Amino acid sequence: SFDDIPEDFDLAHFDEDVSHDRMSIIPMIRDAQVFGGILKLIAAPWSPPAWMKKSRSMQRSDADGGLRPECKRSWANYIARWLTAYEKQGIAIWGITPQNEPTNVPEWEACTWDPVSAKEWVRDELAPAVRVKHPLVKILAYDDNRDNVTQWIGSTFTDIAVTNVFDGIAVHWYKGDYFDQLAHMRDLYPTKLLINTEATYDKSRFPDDMSFSEGAWDFGLGYAHDILGTLRAGANAWIDWNLLLDERGGPNHRQNECDAPVIANLTSKKLHFHPQYYFIGHFSKYVPPGSIVLEAMGQPPEGPRNGPSPAARPYGTCDAKDGLQSVSFMAPDSSVVTVVLNCFNMDFDYAILDQGFKIVLNIPARSIQTVLHQRPLFAESFHESASQHAQGKSGASVSASPSHQPPDNSEEATPVRSGDGHGLAADVSS
Repeated sequence: SFDDIPEDFDLAHFDEDVSHDRMSIIPMIRDAQVFGGILKLIAAPWSPPAWMKKSRSMQRSDADGGLRPECKRSWANYIARWLTAYEKQGIAIWGITPQNEPTNVPEWEACTWDPVSAKEWVRDELAPAVRVKHPLVKILAYDDNRDNVTQWIGSTFTDIAVTNVFDGIAVHWYKGDYFDQLAHMRDLYPTKLLINTEATYDKSRFPDDMSFSEGAWDFGLGYAHDILGTLRAGANAWIDWNLLLDERGGPNHRQNECDAPVIANLTSKKLHFHPQYYFIGHFSKYVPPGSIVLEAMGQPPEGPRNGPSPAARPYGTCDAKDGLQSVSFMAPDSSVVTVVLNCFNMDFDYAILDQGFKIVLNIPARSIQTVLHQRPLFAESFHESASQHAQGKSGASVSASPSHQPPDNSEEATPVRSGDGHGLAADVSS
């Protein structure tokens, strides 16, 4: 940690230079800022310093709460000092969560909380410490799996004073879809940010025949299904846990190897782009920050699954039962972006209707397409797709013939405001 001196409650030995992070983490962030432009960075602590915990170890956590009560103020000040240290390095943190997966007791770094203790600590210690010097930093509640978000937030947002401390809600995907839980959060808290802050495939989900040079097509479908479902349910953003890993799915000091959109083979010095990379691009490339989710009037067959995934269905799954799915956005330039995902094992005809005009298209089995058009006419529509047989980028101009009758699964999109409809987000940020 940045202060490993036991009982240093005043943090007299806190490393203001964040020396560990200056070796590689901070240079990497600076490089990303140069090439990627403005980045909104969210930080999530996994464990306090060992001496602040009941177990005196950063690894694992006591199940009934990991932080020593006498260290609550010191831990809050530690986080605030870290934000200041990063700011001195020219890196402004956009948002934080109080704890990564507060209900989890894994073999790696952790610190458990219950919702009441967590909200009281944020209200009394963390928020005051952070907002003295960092009033614009967002504080997101929860940061754990969606299946329990309603219970946790219900125990957290118990009065106006506490609710106002938090700027939003953060969730993970590891227990299944639970899009209905997200929609419920959006309905209850229309002004709060709602962000999926972590998703990846750990090695328990690797197919037997998967290689790190090729990846797994199902993982691309699963990513798109989850991004599409969370945004339709009202989320403002979706974050991948690992964009880049090495050829073993690491580095990882607890053998919790994972897949990633990009794999770097450090021996051959080659990059391997997995299907997730291309499926993410159908959203990140065409849906800019500030886009508005459009409400679809009429649903495609077998749309995104609501509720929990069945016991036999692991997280990040998209199969024929999910069928044809779509989400549309109004971009800041007033263009309309529609992402269509087909998890059927067959090609499918569909149409997009908008203000009396339509586009009729065909989407191959197990593939994704993005369609862009300008209102009110589809004069210059752009269409990009990725299919299992032709991974990558291909574009084609499409136009609508008014003499064609759209199929029964057509959709017409209309804009909605925050809180209208069934938990639709007002805007999408990245």
